Amino acid sequence: MDPMHGYAYAIINFTAIVKDLDGDTLNLTWEWGDGTPNGTTATGPAGSNTVVTNSHYYNLTPEPGRSLYEVFFAMNLTLDDGNGNSVTALTQVQVIVPVINQIPTIVNLSAPTNADPSDVVQIVAGVSDSEGEALTWMFVFNDTISDYQTEVYHTGWTAPGQVVWNNITHVFGSSGTHYVRLNVSDALPPYQVWPHNISYTISVLATPNQLPMSTSVYSDPESPVIPGGADSVDVNFTLQVFDVDGDVVNATWNFGDGSSNEANATTGGTQVYTFMQIHTFNDPGEFNVSVMITDGRLGHEVTKYLILNITSTNKPPSIIKFSYQTHCPQAFVGEQLRFEVVLTDPELDVIELIWDFGDGSPYAYHNLTDYFDEDVTGYENHTYMAPGDYLLVLRFTDNKVGLFNHSKEYDFGITVVVDDIPPVADAGQNKTVVGPTIMYFDGTVSYDNWDIANYTWTFVYNGTPVTLWGPTPDFEFWTVGFYEVVLNVTDMAGNYNTTTVTVEVVDVIPEFGTIVIPAVIVAVTVIAVRRTRRQGAD
Repeated sequence: MDPMHGYAYAIINFTAIVKDLDGDTLNLTWEWGDGTPNGTTATGPAGSNTVVTNSHYYNLTPEPGRSLYEVFFAMNLTLDDGNGNSVTALTQVQVIVPVINQIPTIVNLSAPTNADPSDVVQIVAGVSDSEGEALTWMFVFNDTISDYQTEVYHTGWTAPGQVVWNNITHVFGSSGTHYVRLNVSDALPPYQVWPHNISYTISVLATPNQLPMSTSVYSDPESPVIPGGADSVDVNFTLQVFDVDGDVVNATWNFGDGSSNEANATTGGTQVYTFMQIHTFNDPGEFNVSVMITDGRLGHEVTKYLILNITSTNKPPSIIKFSYQTHCPQAFVGEQLRFEVVLTDPELDVIELIWDFGDGSPYAYHNLTDYFDEDVTGYENHTYMAPGDYLLVLRFTDNKVGLFNHSKEYDFGITVVVDDIPPVADAGQNKTVVGPTIMYFDGTVSYDNWDIANYTWTFVYNGTPVTLWGPTPDFEFWTVGFYEVVLNVTDMAGNYNTTTVTVEVVDVIPEFGTIVIPAVIVAVTVIAVRRTRRQGAD
């Protein structure tokens, strides 16, 4: 029997030519050499050459990731004539393991097409294997001159067909074109060759990374105006950016008005991007608008500026009327003065009003908002505590910037004098009245060089103090007696003077004896021409 060969996982047919000189029937025992049960066959009388055939299926367990390799088996064929005679023939069987294991598939090998020589570049690799076998990864780096670096990695068994990712990083280190070749094999050494490996190559151009580029910053409108009556104006800003390396570009906007920064960003790539921002400015003025763009690399920050002038047509407030109340052309020390100012503002803005009375007292602050017929009024009371000439200053503004000056002043001179001349109290003549009666007092003849501020009448009636106020108070007397009534008059400066008038309440008038007089209400009124010393009186 000649050496045999065949393929694993397929039926191999064997042929033996046998002969027995005695023409006995022969029994053939086939020992396949792979540990499987022996095969047996028999012949008829074999006095001449007899052809005997048999077949066998070599079911081998393949080595992981190995194909087209040979396995040799020693097959024994034993002939037995049944008479105690046997003979054995040994032959070698060559079994070839075919390509039944599939080649791994590289589903992804990618890296940036451009990179700075100093960049840490990520290389993404994904491979699947139909049998899910363990894989050997070999990354080979070439600078067009030689393979200057090789990195080998191993990954374990997975589910059949599952994609395995093996991402690595690399610094190319020099400018120029670099090639990255990935060899992947599902075989163990030394069989990591075809048909059990696959290769794929990509290229990366390593060049120094360029700064991102941009146009100037543009605004629409170019010269914004806040119209009168409006509180703000919206401005549209645009900026175009480009990065030759395809990096992601970030932009940070600062509008120069104290507001928070705003941001834009590209998604990467070498196309031209247009950044837009809409910002609300609440005040006129000059604003330094800046945009800083960067591709994230140290030292790759580029800043563009735009000086934006915002104007306003807002008009300032003005005073319509100013007045104050006093009892004479001059004010007295200690006299409370009532001041009034009427202002207007075309846009009805809030008016900030500051009162400076010129005597060193704290300023008074008002925010005027209650407009009526486009006017707003401010009031303030003030008392000067020392004589002198004072300059009252009103400072007012709508805190806007626009046409003309919006911070204004109005001043008014006030002379304050000391009133050291007390008033003259006159309570009229003493009275005798028949009780019960209502007594009418009259202090109107009292006078002062400027004016009397207060009239106070005091007396004791039936043991109880009584106080009356005003120039002509009244009181009803029922009890006979002699009453001493004190009149105190006080002027605006606090000067005062007193006088006394007596009231005698009797049953009858003494001159008429016992004549009974019906009870009547006697009114005694003293009328005098009021003397005035008011300056400028008619």
